[in-house]
Amino acid sequence: MTLAGGTYQFESISVGARGKLLCRAACDVTVRGRIEVGQATQLGAAKEVAPAGVIFRVAGQGESTALSAKSRAIVG
Repeated sequence: MTLAGGTYQFESISVGARGKLLCRAACDVTVRGRIEVGQATQLGAAKEVAPAGVIFRVAGQGESTALSAKSRAIVG
């Protein structure tokens, strides 16, 4: 999945193995629950976007783990 840029709000995010969730422009993503990313997953900025332009805010309300990532996951 590719986000165009801007502000986004999600209840939770789950990206399966080898999946991608990338921003094509600066974006600010707020997640109320938790983020789960599978093995060899990419989460963050697309190649043409500066990593500092992509922000993920994870509240993790009521969760013991707000971010769960499997092996070889790239979060940037």
